[in-house]
Amino acid sequence: MSDWQPIATYPDDIAIRLIVVDGHVFPGCFEGGRWWFVRPRYDAFCYVRFRTALKVTPTHWMPLPRPPTR
Repeated sequence: MSDWQPIATYPDDIAIRLIVVDGHVFPGCFEGGRWWFVRPRYDAFCYVRFRTALKVTPTHWMPLPRPPTR
């Protein structure tokens, strides 16, 4: 699946996906009953996921694309 889907079809898990909020695309997830904007960040020890709660519900979602191959 690589097309935008209505938010009502969002899977019941906490995987990070692309979400559309007010016409803008963000990485995000639904966890703990809330929508989250996810900002991945690397620090000296590990890859950390920082989240900011969204005050609005996204309208669409799409899986993250696969990374390029060599």
